[in-house]
Amino acid sequence: MENGAVSDKEKLYNYLKEKINHLLEVLGTKPLNPDELDLESILSIDPIGIIADSFDQILEHLNETNEELITAKEEISAIFNSVGVGILVIDKSCRIHSFNHRLCEMLETDEKEIYNLNFAEIFPSEIKENYCNDFFHKESFKEFHNIPIKNKYFDLKIVPLKRQQGAVNSYIISFNDVTDKIHSELMFQQIYDNANDMIIGLDSEEVVRNLNNAARAILGCTDEELIGKKFSSIVAGNYSGILPFELMEIISDSCVKNVEMKLIDKQGNEIYVDGSFFRGKLSVSETGVLGILRDITDKKIVEKELERERELLSVTLRSINDGVITVNDSCQVIMINKTAEEMLAVSSSDAENVALEKILNFSEVNQLPLCRVGPKRYFTSREYDSNSRFCLTLKNKKGTDYKVDVFITPLIDRSSSIIGGVVVLKDITDYLRIQEELLNSSKMEALSIMARGIAHDYNNILTAIMSNVSLAKLKAESG
Repeated sequence: MENGAVSDKEKLYNYLKEKINHLLEVLGTKPLNPDELDLESILSIDPIGIIADSFDQILEHLNETNEELITAKEEISAIFNSVGVGILVIDKSCRIHSFNHRLCEMLETDEKEIYNLNFAEIFPSEIKENYCNDFFHKESFKEFHNIPIKNKYFDLKIVPLKRQQGAVNSYIISFNDVTDKIHSELMFQQIYDNANDMIIGLDSEEVVRNLNNAARAILGCTDEELIGKKFSSIVAGNYSGILPFELMEIISDSCVKNVEMKLIDKQGNEIYVDGSFFRGKLSVSETGVLGILRDITDKKIVEKELERERELLSVTLRSINDGVITVNDSCQVIMINKTAEEMLAVSSSDAENVALEKILNFSEVNQLPLCRVGPKRYFTSREYDSNSRFCLTLKNKKGTDYKVDVFITPLIDRSSSIIGGVVVLKDITDYLRIQEELLNSSKMEALSIMARGIAHDYNNILTAIMSNVSLAKLKAESG
């Protein structure tokens, strides 16, 4: 009996020790050494109580872990649904596991319709054929751009999700809606192609990379004749184009270079252009310099013609003996001729943009309605008379007095709008002096005539008297 009892006791000892070691392994601690505890010690430590307490600790730890996992899941779910891109999670069989609300908004699809759909049912078949099979076999990171899906365009990024062992079991696909970007690019392309101004794209070496329809038409060149050539090859004169360091400065600093130059078209004709060069896209992946150039050849011709007419007008005005002053609609001096400069003792540069009344030192300046109310009001009022004139006294800065007749006429543009006035100063000082001398001469002549008349009358009376005296004398002598 004693041997049987000992055997049962050893079995119990071994059983308890085995289970305690197993529990210690589960708890992550080292098992007991054979000589670490004897049977009495094992029985005295209450292994059943230890097991119960251990399970309590395990359950408590599991509950804490579950709470942390729930919190993490809620945080991930919040991030998942708050990001600005659509997110789709699929497995290796192309079945959809989950997606966020943003994806439903982008695809304009109800959750019930999108959930558990096959990958190929959402995306065009050519994407699956050209990209997806290759991707899922290689299990590598992929990016796709400008993918058309349901009348929209998306950039896709597909990232494999790997387990701890490195095996891929699912994929995350992010959707970035680039529809507005594509539409903007299409709109820009339409503007680029249909712009009236020339648009020429250059790389950092000044090589022409692209040009729009206006550039082709104005230069008379095809893409094959111009693309790949140096921009300086179509520039006339000594201008050698934009230097390489300037191009690099435009590209790196996004600065703008304004230019005015002459280009040469295919027939060798010179074309005046002005515009600017700035940083821009030559293609989706390449940045260079875009030049927007406007054909100003007609403008230059008109400017030369206007300059010639201005010179003729200036010569004409200088040749006029009367003073001529032109004013704008604010009654400020635009131009005065040489005679007016001498009369007013002021240079044209000093008089320019100065109010008319400030350079006209008239004592009766307020009598000029042009200064009082301005050109537009005066020439459209009843007060204006094309035949009217004003006789005023002008005293210039040198103290010289002039008597002048002032004539005022409207300055009218091609649309018959009044844009100012023309003031003509006619010096009548000498005329009035001559008139005064003539008047004095007339007075003297009248006095002379009157004196001659009086002398003649007295002479007649004296003749009669002398005749009577002579007769009386003759009678006296005869008698």
